[in-house]
Amino acid sequence: MRYLFVIFFLSYFHFSFSQKPEKKDAFKFTYLYSDALKFKMEDNYEEALKLFEECLKYKPESSATFYQLSLIYFRKMEYENAMSYINQALDIVPDNEWYLLQKAECASRLDDDKAFVAAYHDLYRYYPQNPEYAYKLAVIDYKQQNYDNALLILNTIEKEQGVVENISFLKNNIFYQTKRYDLLLLELKKLVAVFPDSVKYVDMLAKYYLSMHQPNRAMDVYQQGLLKFPGSRRLSIGLAQLYGNMKNFREGYPFLIKGIGTLDISIKELSKIAENYLNSHEISKEQKIIIYKQLIDNYPDEMAFQTEFINYLLHEKQFNLAEINIIEILKRHSENFDLWAALLNIYSSQKRYELLLESANEALEYFPNQALLYFYSGYAYFYLKDYQKAISTLETGLDYVLDNKDIQLQFYLYLAEAYHAVMQTNISDEYFEKYLALNRHNPYVMNNYAYYLTQNSRNLEKALYFAERSIEIEPFNPSFLDTYAWVLYLKNSFKDALFNIEKAYKYGGDKNALICEHYAYILLKNHEIDKAKNIIQQSLKLNPDNVNLKKLLQTLDAE
Repeated sequence: MRYLFVIFFLSYFHFSFSQKPEKKDAFKFTYLYSDALKFKMEDNYEEALKLFEECLKYKPESSATFYQLSLIYFRKMEYENAMSYINQALDIVPDNEWYLLQKAECASRLDDDKAFVAAYHDLYRYYPQNPEYAYKLAVIDYKQQNYDNALLILNTIEKEQGVVENISFLKNNIFYQTKRYDLLLLELKKLVAVFPDSVKYVDMLAKYYLSMHQPNRAMDVYQQGLLKFPGSRRLSIGLAQLYGNMKNFREGYPFLIKGIGTLDISIKELSKIAENYLNSHEISKEQKIIIYKQLIDNYPDEMAFQTEFINYLLHEKQFNLAEINIIEILKRHSENFDLWAALLNIYSSQKRYELLLESANEALEYFPNQALLYFYSGYAYFYLKDYQKAISTLETGLDYVLDNKDIQLQFYLYLAEAYHAVMQTNISDEYFEKYLALNRHNPYVMNNYAYYLTQNSRNLEKALYFAERSIEIEPFNPSFLDTYAWVLYLKNSFKDALFNIEKAYKYGGDKNALICEHYAYILLKNHEIDKAKNIIQQSLKLNPDNVNLKKLLQTLDAE
């Protein structure tokens, strides 16, 4: 009996804890699905995909599994697979809201307009109480130019939800596209009436009248709007634009100043409105400066306004004001190369060499590869008579000159002059030659080079050539005539030298000590002793420290 009892107990135990196959599969599915979700949350998509696929073996009708597979493939940007799986989910549960939204997302990424529209048609059909889906479907109909269908949906939404901004805007677009301007006007008036505390709709109504070429009505709307909303920048800038279009800039100016800074207009559109006023002769320089300052104060990061303001000041020769504003802007925007260049140009033109040097070297900290900055620095060193630093800076900067002939010529010229100043004449001559190889139309450079060549009589033939070329270009320049006469003097052509030095003296050289000195020497070679004495005395009045001329005069008097 004991043996039979044990057998019975074991049999009972076996039947009590065994499971049917379908229950076992359900348990396995739940276990796998839970682990798959865990891997998905950890972004371990490969493991999640394997487990979700395994889930389908145990529960092939699981729409949730197909949905999860679609979500993972969507995240992996494999949109074809994502679409395939969400369609399988919808085959099982065609009215699931989340599945339909996922289908729309997949269709959007695949540029599948047909599937996208179908998804929102189903959403609207299954969830008509959701205005978002209805509105989306109306937008689709609008884009497909199914305007009547779109209006039908929009009117239905409005009937249930009341006047809604997006709905009205889309209706207005439809009315505009279909040229039903009367309905568009009614819609705008409705918005103004329904939202009496909103400036936006007043502005839109005024702009409607402008688009319909009814400026007087637009003016009435703006003026009435400003009575109700006196501090409105949006309405002010709209009125400023209207006055500008009517070329009535004096009336519009205060509204422009008041309206600058509104958030309801793009920078591009604001620039056009302001430009209209800035180009007008009715607006004074002082008013234009105020406009620029308003723009800069309200849009401090908009560099275009700041650059245009500086250019305006420079054009109007308001250099002091330009300098003040450039320095102020550079405190906030030190990386603006154009502003540095403008500041350095001001200092250069005003011969403020200490500030030019300081600012050029500061700018080089931000732009170490800009040739122009090296030039200004070397240029400043040159005029401060620190010729060695001028040479070092200019030669460094010359390496950064790229495809800019004008600045290259400036480097050559000041290197030539600096080397001449330190009496390295061979190198000086090389840079003059480099300059003249690129430009033989600058009479001042040719004159200087010719005169330098006369020193130590290095190359009188070349000096004569460049002296002749310079007076061909400027025949009445006393300095050029003096150089030409001096070259002739050194070549023993005393009569020709006298002819040209007399012209130099006549055209202003009588006020130049060096020209008078040369004149005296040439007179002596032409045996005009008394006249030479008079000219020497004149030269000494202009330069009393000329020891050589004093000795010469003493010698002549002794004779």
